[in-house]
Formats: sequence, structure tokens, C-alpha cells
Amino acid sequence: MIAENKIKAVAAGVTVTLFASLIGTGILYRDNSLLKEDFMAEKVRTESLTAERSSLKKELDALRTDLSTYTIKNGELDLAIRNAQQQLSEREARIAQLSKENASIAQLKKENAAIRKIRQDLVSQLEGMRSSNSQLQAEIAELNRTIAALRRENDNLYAKAHAKTSMAYNFRTEVVKKRKDKLTVRAKRAHLVKISFDMSNPSELSGELYVKVRSPKSQDVAGDLVILENSVLQQDVLTASIDGGWSAPTDYRRVSLSFDPADKLEQGVYHIMVYSGNNYLGSSQFSLAK
Repeated sequence: MIAENKIKAVAAGVTVTLFASLIGTGILYRDNSLLKEDFMAEKVRTESLTAERSSLKKELDALRTDLSTYTIKNGELDLAIRNAQQQLSEREARIAQLSKENASIAQLKKENAAIRKIRQDLVSQLEGMRSSNSQLQAEIAELNRTIAALRRENDNLYAKAHAKTSMAYNFRTEVVKKRKDKLTVRAKRAHLVKISFDMSNPSELSGELYVKVRSPKSQDVAGDLVILENSVLQQDVLTASIDGGWSAPTDYRRVSLSFDPADKLEQGVYHIMVYSGNNYLGSSQFSLAK
């Protein structure tokens, strides 16, 4: 009986010991699992932090590259770059502080987003400036084309102004009667108007010579025009030039015309204008009494 009790006691002790061992093993296994979970979580957190820091570094490097490659061309661009540089310096100081404090992923993501926003804003401003600059360059190009056209026109006008021009001068105007070509100043006796003048630079004439006679009432007088003389003479005749000096043409032309008015002339002052093609050459006048 005593032996049986001893056996039971030993069996109970073994059972308790085994049970305690199983409990201990379970506890150790659970603790080991928890340690593994904590280790994996820390590993993920560390990898995430590393990735975020790497992304943050890339954004910082990209922004620094942008700032270093942009050329400062005007005050507005200079101000935008200086503002971005100041914001970048502030963010770098903030990131350095967070690194010391072992910042969380959320904090690093926030800084990363802030730096990305700084860069996006800077690029947006620069694109706007580039668009304005392109428009300004187009306007400048158009102004340059206008200036070039005006210069060409000015050169042409200057060349025309300094070219030898034909002029009519030394006018003589006579009104004659019908009989024997005697002179008269009476309107009712006027039959023909004889006009003569000299022409400088006859080789420069742009068209056929003709005259217009205008009445005292500023109306064109109809009539027949006959050229009586149109000869070139080789003689030096000094004439005033348009640039204020004097020129000595190598030849000149003496022209004599006869104008037969279609209607009776009236009292007053008549004007005679000489043309060659569309070019006005000179004028004269005569006066008739009643």
C-alpha cells in the first residue's frame, strides 16, 4: 500500500513537472513569436524610413539641381529663385532636426510633400515667365521687322531726296490776240497762251510733259496744248538743289508750249502747273483784265 502511494506521488510529480514544462515551452514559443513580430515590424518601419529618406533626398537633389541650372534673367525670376532657396533652407533645417529626433514616416512624408510642392511652384512660375518671355520676344521681333521696313522706306526717301530731280524754272507766259500774235492783257481778246520755261536734268523726266491751266475760280481750263519747242542745250546753268546747295547740270531743256483754251477766258489770275508724268515740276501764273 505504501509502495502504491509512492508510485502515485512520483507520477503526480512527473505530471506536474511535465505540465509546467509544457506551460513554459508555450510561454517561450509565444514570446519568441512576439519577438519575431516586433522584429518584422521594426524591419518594415526601418525599410520604410530608409525609402522615405531616399525619396526625400531625391526631391532635395532635384530641387537643388533646378535652382542651380536656372539662369537669372530678370528681377521677377531672381525673386522666385531666392524665395525657393529660402524655403529649401528652412526645410533642410527641419529635416536635420527630425533626423536627430528619429522622426516617423508620417513626418518625413510631410517634409517630402512640402519640398515637392516648393519645386512644383517654382517650375510653374518659371513656365509662366517663359511663356511671357516668348510673347515678349515675338513682339520684339515684330518691332524689329517694322523698324527694318521703316529704315528701308527712309533710305528710299533719302535716295529720292538726294537724287537729281527735274525742275521747271525761268518761266515766261504771254497771252496773245488772234491776229499777228500781239500781246494782250484783256480777257475778251485773249486767244492763245504761250508758255516757255527751262528744264533741269531733262534725262530724269519720268513721263510726257504737259501743263494744267487753272481758272480764277480754281477750275481746270480745257484746251489744246501744242509743243512748239523742246530742245536740249549743252550749257551750264546754276540751279538751287533740294539739299540747300547749288548744282550745275551739264545740260538743260528749253520748252515752249502753246495753249489754246476751248472757252473764252475771264478776268482774274490764272495758274499754270507743269508736270512730267505724275511728277510736278513747277508753276507760273498770268493775270487778265476785263
